[in-house]
Amino acid sequence: MKIWLKLYIGAIVGIFLGLYLPDASGELGGFFLYLAGLVVRIGRYVLLPLVFFSLVITVYELKLENKLFAVYWKTIVYAVLTSLGMIVLGTVLVSLFPPGRIPIIVEVNVPLEKPALKELLYRIFPTSLFTIFTESSDFLLPLIVFAIFMGLTLTHNRNLFHSVVETCDSLSRLFYHMNSFITEFLFIGAIALAASMLLQLRKAPEIGLFLKLFTVLGLFTLIIVFVIFPLLLYFLSGRKKPLDWMYAQLAPAAGAFLSGDVYFSLGLLMRHAKESVGIPRRICAAAPPLLAVFTRGGSAMIMAMSFIVVLRSHSNLEIGFSQILWIIAASFGLSFLLGAVPGFGAFVGLAMLSGMYGREMEEGFLILRPVSILLVSMGALLDTVCASFVTTLVSNSLRMTESGKKREMI
Repeated sequence: MKIWLKLYIGAIVGIFLGLYLPDASGELGGFFLYLAGLVVRIGRYVLLPLVFFSLVITVYELKLENKLFAVYWKTIVYAVLTSLGMIVLGTVLVSLFPPGRIPIIVEVNVPLEKPALKELLYRIFPTSLFTIFTESSDFLLPLIVFAIFMGLTLTHNRNLFHSVVETCDSLSRLFYHMNSFITEFLFIGAIALAASMLLQLRKAPEIGLFLKLFTVLGLFTLIIVFVIFPLLLYFLSGRKKPLDWMYAQLAPAAGAFLSGDVYFSLGLLMRHAKESVGIPRRICAAAPPLLAVFTRGGSAMIMAMSFIVVLRSHSNLEIGFSQILWIIAASFGLSFLLGAVPGFGAFVGLAMLSGMYGREMEEGFLILRPVSILLVSMGALLDTVCASFVTTLVSNSLRMTESGKKREMI
């Protein structure tokens, strides 16, 4: 059975449980919340060693082929343009088609872990290199930087480091197969993830107040995923039909939405990019991890659109053109910090955006706290599909994508 089909069946079972199980705010809700956290940990279990060893051997091979600069240059350029385009599009559309105001709901402010640029730079270059492997796994960039540095170093003396190259190659393949095994059984965890999401939403007071907001956000998300990205791939990739690419996004998108965690869906994304789309390991290992850190345009778009709704809800004044430009610029800048919060990006970004705006709006984001889980999930879904889009575009532009058949898709 296809991975995406198993995930969707698991999600449907979880939705049924979340809708009809009693005691949503009691011990049962806490139990499913615990199970959901455990599932996310299992999904990310082999991610760090997979990314590290695959990236080391990938950088080594790309350097020998003189393609390393081309791969990363195209990845960065496409990622920046895609993220900025999504933020601009979402901000403009929600300004033209506002979902309406949300009544002010009094919520207790819960401290959020907000990433700071100075702290993140220290984490990239710690006082001891070994701490990269022992600290929190919520920030992949230190590991990525070290893997690139190590891969480049291996090219200086191929004879001397031949055994290291062979070891990294073997470990990369080992952890890839371990990741494949885990992804085959994530459908069981999808039951807990979906049930936990529904049980948390059932606790939200007056959830009907947010219906228009999520209708608008949902429509924009569907347009980007099923219309804009496929059309761009069609015209920018030599008019190749994007149906196979769209089909291959079903599982990673579902994993991202159910978990709200871009690192959880990264294992699914890397496997589907290689086996379903035909993108070689040299691209799959290089682009998606970097994009999971920096290409958070989906979360940035959701937080920009949500912030406009928050502003409209707190004031009867119209939002001016200068304010729109500020929201776009601030959201784009904050998107580069969201890589340190893979599991709560859109809502943390919304809190940071409210704090930067000031004018008694520092706690304005709290009116969306009851439905923060949906904001985060939609942002993670868009982040994952955006990363897949950029990865495919890079591979196609370098003519490295192998043609595949639907019957071969996992």
